[in-house]
Amino acid sequence: MIAVLIGGKEAVTENNIMLLEYPSNFILEKSKAMGGNPTDWKHVEYSVGPHKSIVGCDVSGEIVSMGQHVDTTEFHIGDYDFSFAHGTCLRKPDNGTFADYVALDSELTFKLPKNTEFSNNDVISEGKVISFEEAASIPLSWFTAGGALFHEMKLKYDCDAKKPQNKFPLFVWGGGSALGQAVIQLAKKYHGYTKIISVAGRKHEKQLFAYGADEVFGYHESDVITQNKNKYNNTQQLFYCVSTLDTL
Repeated sequence: MIAVLIGGKEAVTENNIMLLEYPSNFILEKSKAMGGNPTDWKHVEYSVGPHKSIVGCDVSGEIVSMGQHVDTTEFHIGDYDFSFAHGTCLRKPDNGTFADYVALDSELTFKLPKNTEFSNNDVISEGKVISFEEAASIPLSWFTAGGALFHEMKLKYDCDAKKPQNKFPLFVWGGGSALGQAVIQLAKKYHGYTKIISVAGRKHEKQLFAYGADEVFGYHESDVITQNKNKYNNTQQLFYCVSTLDTL
């Protein structure tokens, strides 16, 4: 198969890559659309991933093979679906989504309707997911947001809509990113905090308010941290969505 690999300090395309072996609860997917994430280029540029490992995390496509322990009442050969893999991973360097085929954990995979098609649009539209491109834009950011909020930050699925789960605000740095938008929506839906405060580009302000942010500070403003401290002195949790080399 053809795949995009880490080759030194750059991503390179190579042919004749061997199809990977996968666990019995995984499915083998023929990729139709891949979603790009900051972690992809950072693994390359920051030399985080192993040499010759396959890049990419998000994907949508068609099931071509299944392990013996995959639930056959849920999945079938020929189904369309979407999920994510841990591209450029030390433990499984031969499984990234920027490839013709990728192995996916069936328990973390979601089916798409049989009439799913390519949108061929430059911009993904809001609303119901109806294309392979739209589906491939979802998995990693939403799994990351959910894993952090409900596992690490201990939010509960069962919540009282009349009162927040925590008696302090959540500070989301990078609310305009795909991850930040997912964090804001989940934190709002599950009534996690007294307020949801975000730092983001002003161009995202209207959208973030619609998603549930209570206040948005412009990240270009030099005193943005001082502004937040002066107004919200009881912030106890920060969700940092824009990692750089200095913060790794």
